Amino acid sequence: MFCSKCGKENLEDANFCAFCGAPLNDFTLGRANVKENTGTPEKKNSELAAQAESCNTIMIVSLVFCCLNYVPYFNFLTCIPAIVLTIIAMNKAISFCSNYAVIDIKATEVEKSVRRVRYHYILSIGAVVIVIGFFIIAAVVAALLDSSGKESYEYLLWPAIFTLFLGVAAFIYNIAVSIVCLVKWISLKPYFENAQKELSQ
Repeated sequence: MFCSKCGKENLEDANFCAFCGAPLNDFTLGRANVKENTGTPEKKNSELAAQAESCNTIMIVSLVFCCLNYVPYFNFLTCIPAIVLTIIAMNKAISFCSNYAVIDIKATEVEKSVRRVRYHYILSIGAVVIVIGFFIIAAVVAALLDSSGKESYEYLLWPAIFTLFLGVAAFIYNIAVSIVCLVKWISLKPYFENAQKELSQ
């Protein structure tokens, strides 16, 4: 779905443009308008309340796993689950905000901020994966050189230094994004709780 104001592409079920905030599909603000645009407003509100509850639940679980990533010996077990749960939580939050924006315009700003965090989070994970791939390739090449009787040290010194530099940079970037993600989740949790209460009334 493309915005008629800025021309940017949005999700098909979005009510407001994620870039300029303009309404999509002639949606306007207010709970009364939800009743006018849907034949069963109670069902719509209950679905949104369930989405908000789901966001809260998955956020708490992802926060627990993300915190365990900083505990020695636990991080190897919780790394992949934390990544998967965090991305799922972000997607659920974006989906909820896209639907809830018809009631609360603030949801559009929340959606934008979560999208930015998701972008950097996925980018940081990709950077770490690439660096790990470089290390694996360097180890394989070193083993092949050693097996052929050549000194791997003189061939791999500078590539190893470059890879180490990339690894440190990717690690710092990943830690910074993870901290931002944790802070974002903690700050957004009350918003989703309040939205759930309002929709449940």
